[in-house]
Amino acid sequence: MPPNEFGELSANGRDHGDPSNPADGDRASLESYQRSNVFETPEKPFLDTRGESIEVSLGMPSLAAGLADSLYRTTIPELTPNPHLVPTLFLPNLPVGEAIADITSSLGFELRANFIGSFDLGLKEAVREASKAQLPLISHFQEQLELMARGINRATLPPNLRDLVGEVTAGEVDEFVRKEAIPLYLVPRSNTALRLLRAPGRPARRKILNDCFDSIIADCESVLEESQSEIVEEQTFFVLKGIEAMRAGYVFPAQAMFTVILDSLTTILFPSQHDAKLVKNHPKDAKAPRQFDQMTIIEPLVWLPVWNAHEEFWPIKGDPVPHQYSRHASVHAVTHRQFNKRNCVQSLMLVTSLVGYADNRW
Repeated sequence: MPPNEFGELSANGRDHGDPSNPADGDRASLESYQRSNVFETPEKPFLDTRGESIEVSLGMPSLAAGLADSLYRTTIPELTPNPHLVPTLFLPNLPVGEAIADITSSLGFELRANFIGSFDLGLKEAVREASKAQLPLISHFQEQLELMARGINRATLPPNLRDLVGEVTAGEVDEFVRKEAIPLYLVPRSNTALRLLRAPGRPARRKILNDCFDSIIADCESVLEESQSEIVEEQTFFVLKGIEAMRAGYVFPAQAMFTVILDSLTTILFPSQHDAKLVKNHPKDAKAPRQFDQMTIIEPLVWLPVWNAHEEFWPIKGDPVPHQYSRHASVHAVTHRQFNKRNCVQSLMLVTSLVGYADNRW
């Protein structure tokens, strides 16, 4: 079977068919075509992997995360009377009754101050009582608001993080994946993810990858063994072989394999070279492109770490080899600084997350 227009065959060895025609080719072609449309302009509806239309309003993942965070932090204040409310009814050192008497006298008629007395309206006490009467309703509303916020927050968290509702917000997860090449979608388990989110900086996060090396491998293996996606079947097989190599102590060749598989998965899930540039082109110190906010909620969690792993690296320009995992450094700068236990497990997490994404797990 001849390769497609990019000289590539599908994962199962069959031709992708005409990429401009979703009806042409096998199921893998159709799913690949549909994924290639997630970066269409906002005027067009996005397509999920089942071909169903998704309104653009369901995108804006950072906006959704921000909404969940805002609701979660909202507190209905308790009504309390203003302590300055009653004093405003008095002139300095002059009861209201006497003040009114002076005013009426100046207007040509007399109103005796002793008739009005101190003119105590009891307004402060009235407001206090009204506040007390509303407290049960306010308390109930606050509880309902918290429940709604927890529900929204839970819905915007990937399955492996939903046990952390109340400890982690969707906004924190969104912020994390915008700056790290460490995925939080499907892997790792919740307690490891919480440690990564709470770590004070990159060196601390790298230490966690090292400390949790074995448990992260187990988490990834579980996701991979449950995969039923035909379009990444071959790649899943080789990722599992890479895990066997890791457990045998061969982390260097395993990292090299995962890096190649990362390229393969990106090509499969983004058959259009134009679309693939979004996740493969990361200028140094750049902020995430606005296209990530035009995706559905799940996709930035998957693709932002991949984008971060592609931050530009030019050895020919004298760029230092980064300590953290870098796709470009793993390919163009084979050194102990780049190839190590921590970067190996990080690259495993990236490819596992993509396999889970191909399975449409949420």
